Amino acid sequence: MDPLSALSVAASVVQFVDFAFRILSDARQLYEDGELSVNIQSSRVASELGSWSKDLRRSIREQSSTSLSNNEQELETLCRDCAALAGDLKARVENLKPAGKGRPWESVGQALKSMWSRKELNEVEAKLSTYRDAINSRLLGSLRERVDRVLKEQSLQTLAINKNTEKLVASALLDIHASLARNMQEQSVILQSLSDRTQAPKISDTQDPVTSGILNRSRGIAKTDEEAGIFLSIQYDETQLHKRIAHSITESLRYEKLDERYETVTEAHQKTFEWILKPRQNDDGVIWSDFVQWLREGDDLFWITGKPGSGKTTLMKFIYENPATEEHLRIWSKDTPLSVAGFFFWWAGTEKQRSQEGLLRTLLYSLLRQMPVLVPYVFPSQWAGRYASLTGLRKLEVHQQWSLGVLTKGFQRLITQREIPMKLCLFIDGLDEYEGRETDIADLFKDVVLSSQVKVCVSSRPHVAFETAFKTRPKLRMQDLTRQDIHLYITDRLVHDKMMEELSLQEPIACAKLVEEISEAALGVFLWVELVVKSLLNGLSNKDRIEDLLRRLKALPRGLAAFYEHIVINIDSIYQEEASRLYQLMAVTLEWPDDWTPAQQLTLVSMYLSTHQEELQGRDFAVAFRDKSFVLGKCKETDVFLRTRCGGLLELQYGLGSTEIVPSLKVSYIHRTVMEYLEERATRRQLLDRTRGTGQQTFDPNLAILKALCFQFSLESSLQDWFGTPVAALVITYARRVDQNKNIPESELKSLFDDIAQTQRPLLDIALVPTPDSERFIRPEVVKLILSFGAKPNRKFEGQSPWQNGLSYLITNHGHLSSAMIQFWAEIVIVLLENGANPLTQCHGPEKFEQRGKSKKKISVGNLWTAEEVIGRVFGGSGERPRLLALLKDKSRPEKKSKCRQQ
Repeated sequence: MDPLSALSVAASVVQFVDFAFRILSDARQLYEDGELSVNIQSSRVASELGSWSKDLRRSIREQSSTSLSNNEQELETLCRDCAALAGDLKARVENLKPAGKGRPWESVGQALKSMWSRKELNEVEAKLSTYRDAINSRLLGSLRERVDRVLKEQSLQTLAINKNTEKLVASALLDIHASLARNMQEQSVILQSLSDRTQAPKISDTQDPVTSGILNRSRGIAKTDEEAGIFLSIQYDETQLHKRIAHSITESLRYEKLDERYETVTEAHQKTFEWILKPRQNDDGVIWSDFVQWLREGDDLFWITGKPGSGKTTLMKFIYENPATEEHLRIWSKDTPLSVAGFFFWWAGTEKQRSQEGLLRTLLYSLLRQMPVLVPYVFPSQWAGRYASLTGLRKLEVHQQWSLGVLTKGFQRLITQREIPMKLCLFIDGLDEYEGRETDIADLFKDVVLSSQVKVCVSSRPHVAFETAFKTRPKLRMQDLTRQDIHLYITDRLVHDKMMEELSLQEPIACAKLVEEISEAALGVFLWVELVVKSLLNGLSNKDRIEDLLRRLKALPRGLAAFYEHIVINIDSIYQEEASRLYQLMAVTLEWPDDWTPAQQLTLVSMYLSTHQEELQGRDFAVAFRDKSFVLGKCKETDVFLRTRCGGLLELQYGLGSTEIVPSLKVSYIHRTVMEYLEERATRRQLLDRTRGTGQQTFDPNLAILKALCFQFSLESSLQDWFGTPVAALVITYARRVDQNKNIPESELKSLFDDIAQTQRPLLDIALVPTPDSERFIRPEVVKLILSFGAKPNRKFEGQSPWQNGLSYLITNHGHLSSAMIQFWAEIVIVLLENGANPLTQCHGPEKFEQRGKSKKKISVGNLWTAEEVIGRVFGGSGERPRLLALLKDKSRPEKKSKCRQQ
């Protein structure tokens, strides 16, 4: 049998078994529940099974022209057995046709029970499992034979494939567990393409040493200089192609705001935390594991723990970016290449910034950028698919979907592979800010360090799950080790203040006592010290004497929660309502589970607009806001406003090395403990009481933000970019939230949308053409909401209507949409048609082909698709197509078309 024909037959067997398992799974569900969840009708199931069994029987011998190897003979036997089982499945499934006009699947469930007993279902499932195991075993052997034979027996063209390519292709082919049925046929074609790549330009003689070396190595393969040139050209082309594929896959792992948390973590105060990267001195009287020794010799997990506010995240950033860390690690890695990566969980960030998906994508992105040669080992199927796309073997562009399962398998391959020598050290901050179960994330890293080439440093609060998981690991407690750092901070920030230096000259003993009392009361909580020092500096600006500062210190509460209460509850009465509004605005900037696109922290300009609602309606204000100097002035006012109303509990996130105030700066809590305090029931009740009105007069933070966003949306796109907010998507998010508040009149919401309807891309268009990150939030109720505000599905913007763009999105992307998402889209199409969407419209989509003439040659017929064609193609595998086509036909009647034109 021809080598690639054998692969093709084997792939057919694998695909059949996979298909049969899916049918059996549906059958079992029918048997147990009487319902079928997949979108395949019984007649289509019978037809496809019949086609499979026929093709299998025909393909077993037609492609065989030589004697079969043992593996091929076994595969042939498996083909025959599978063909027989296909006949049985076909005969049984063909009878699964609903009778009567009641609920169709009830009759199917009854029919299934009459044809298959539970015992028979178990037997068929066991038989399929045996086939699958046998195929996996024989296919591995056969594929190894095929690769060897192809590389040895083919002509110069095949020999030109370098050893790296052989390994890459073999890795892709042997990735049995990564969606065999979907990828095996394609991977076989990839191998064939490597054999067929014969065209290469003639390479002239060159003095380049690298090129000459490759040419010299080719002498044993090529017989002439021309053939050696071809060898060199193929080597070069393949190398460049591999680099392009590796880069493409690696970049697809990156997501928006990947580095945001790390960049906004406070830098360590000068000269603090330096002890962590120096060999431990044994005279400190504190029990803790030597971190330097762990970096140089350890191969396990190191746990940094401590009280809230003790500086764990700041320390982790200090370690991660300090050059000394890598110097110590190189002693551990010796001559083996070293890679370092980190991730900082963030409770206030997006879903990816606090989830395992974001963790794995960040680590894989960072590590594969450092070691691109590992990409085909980590993601072999993705590499094969991208290869097919870039070499024209597959016409459709690859849309990579990074599910948690795919990422987890890839990460496991990375840390366990032995093909490329490596040493990995990972730094993971804030395990307690992970959104899932703490035991799960603890177990993940306990498993990671089972690999001798990987070690991990993690930080978290001392929660029970982490205490249990890491009790035997090397560790340290922050509050036991930062007393000198705290003293250093107090000295630099307070004692060296000019006014404090004057007091120290007059009363040095009292000054030293003040510093000592702060250090003693801190109990290792760095954040408390920062707040106390700010309060004392405010006292100095009021000309406090040293005894006044001592009294001020004694009046300040011990502990963070008590300190927050002192700031929030005891604020000056004239500031109470304004401060309450600020805290309420911050509370609703956290992501909600059903947000259309994830909410995010307010920018400085959005915070200003949200707290100055009365100004947004003025025409003069809208004109003035187009002046950047005017906007910057308002942003600076807001910075002062935040500091005076919130006592330092809210701050601006300046990012790496920046101190300039710009509109796009984010407003955040100084620490997670601030949010935790403000979310306590008693605190929330007090804050709400300070802004509570009657009915519509009650402050609604979601409405305030929505109005601010709508105002920004009405401005030019250049200003929106400067403001740094994805305004359009967030408008939909907050509109959905506000719609749930029945105290807000619908007329007020409609007026907001009327103001922006004619100025920017329609919100309906944004809802129908989502970004990859917001794709999963497509919902019929969002479309209904926007339509209720007066949106028009046929109103064109830049030549296309939202209805046309939505159809284009569907026909282009339906292949990777889940069955649940297809169902949502069916409801959306109905909503749009019922609200006047033109049933006769056309949209742009993938190129279409027709078979013409006796030879059935494929001829391109353009890329314009009618609404009927889109519905037929997208919903062909679901039960929604008849209903949608019937509605489309009804809306196409003359009296209905005239109404559509008016929409």
